[in-house]
Amino acid sequence: MVILVSFLVCILSQLSFASQEAIVRSEKAIIYSDERCTSPIGFLSLGKKIKIGDIPRNKGRSRSLVINKKIVYIREIDLSFDDLSGSSRFELQRFKEIEQQRSQKYYGLSYLAGSMSFSQVSSYVQSKSINYNGVGFNFHTDINKSWGFNFQADYLIAEKASDKFKFIDLAFHVPYLIVNQEFFRLSFGPTVVGVPFAQYGYMNKFRTNSGGFGGGLQSGISFNLFSSLRLSLYYDYLIKKIGKFDTPEENGFKEFAPWVKQTGIRASLLYTF
Repeated sequence: MVILVSFLVCILSQLSFASQEAIVRSEKAIIYSDERCTSPIGFLSLGKKIKIGDIPRNKGRSRSLVINKKIVYIREIDLSFDDLSGSSRFELQRFKEIEQQRSQKYYGLSYLAGSMSFSQVSSYVQSKSINYNGVGFNFHTDINKSWGFNFQADYLIAEKASDKFKFIDLAFHVPYLIVNQEFFRLSFGPTVVGVPFAQYGYMNKFRTNSGGFGGGLQSGISFNLFSSLRLSLYYDYLIKKIGKFDTPEENGFKEFAPWVKQTGIRASLLYTF
């Protein structure tokens, strides 16, 4: 009888500690101290093979495992239960490719078009609203899954009748990634812009230079055409303060220092090496 009881206890113990292999499929799978996964205590990296308990916890939402002789828990959604052959190897490779893609740095060229509205006209400046065109350089990288960073250097020309403006803008944009999928991204965020060069010319009579600063908002949508090529479309809303243009003192006019509201679109083709 004693032998039978001991045998049953041994069998039950083995069953209670039965385990299976799994692979971490998330970039950072959080480890929790409780089976409801409310108290995080660490994480496991993408691709790590672990042994987990056979019995699902918290209505199938978590699994148990042993780390440093302590029972901890991990979300089942962060795990793949296949071995490293066949489809699971391909799945793991795709996850790695997606994470690498999110950390890549993209470089490219942009075409810009839109309109500028000036806060004042003058003896010379008769066009309060002028359309502009331009080209630019664009750099983008992701800070994490939710935030990115853009640097944009643009050369803009706005011309109407006798008025001609030229600007070099250096913009820093921090987009919040509302949607961040493998092939599609949607973003929105603030922009800070410096204007190291601003030029105003009136016919062939004179040209005068200045500079400025500003800020605004930018929204964007991006499509990954290939693994290394991305098409991005942006809408810009900027307010810029331009310093004093020293214009000739004719007709009692001495200076021109406008606020400029700039709205327009930007099409960028980006490539990662």
